[in-house]
Amino acid sequence: MRRLVVVVLLAAPLAGAVIAPSACTLQRSATFATASALPSVPRRPDGVAVDLQGTPPPTVARGKTSSGWVTLLEPADASGAVSAVRAFFEAVSREDGAGLREVLTRDALWFAPSGNPTGAGAGSPAEQVWDRRFGKFDYRATGPEPVYRETSMELYAPRDLQDVEGERPARPVMMEEQDLLVRVPIEVRKVGQDRVFGDEILFLVRRTAEGFRVRVVIEDFQAY
Repeated sequence: MRRLVVVVLLAAPLAGAVIAPSACTLQRSATFATASALPSVPRRPDGVAVDLQGTPPPTVARGKTSSGWVTLLEPADASGAVSAVRAFFEAVSREDGAGLREVLTRDALWFAPSGNPTGAGAGSPAEQVWDRRFGKFDYRATGPEPVYRETSMELYAPRDLQDVEGERPARPVMMEEQDLLVRVPIEVRKVGQDRVFGDEILFLVRRTAEGFRVRVVIEDFQAY
């Protein structure tokens, strides 16, 4: 019994020695940032421009890498040019002068390309040319066959007419960067014995505030 008591008394301090450090560790509080310690000012993303400074540069059709910051025009919509040409022929088939004026620009010109394929020179007011033709020929009698076929139309942007090769038309001198040139082969050229259209018509179509309008008509035709 005496030995047992001695052993127990000696073991007790050892247990306390082991437990004591653990007790100290549990009593130590951890420290870390909490939500209440964060800044109260609104947070903004880094590197984001809130307001643009100054005004955008002028709008141009094309830009170069050396130009830096440019504002580009939206490319011309080819379907708008096709619609303008369709409206032109519909007005002609009805001999509708008012309808023709709707699709022509106010300063629209008509050119005969013989010796003048680019539409240089004064030209003739397109509206007056067609008024005279309506008085001389019967365009209502062109018949049920289509005067032209849209599947045969050719559309050209200015860049397509640089360094012209092959059978592409020459670029009209009035053609601007957003214009489209539409080549239309004519299928019905005569009414009876009267020739009423040339073999083809070139339309210079321009996008205006009112929509797409015909600015220049180039046609190898003479009303004899």
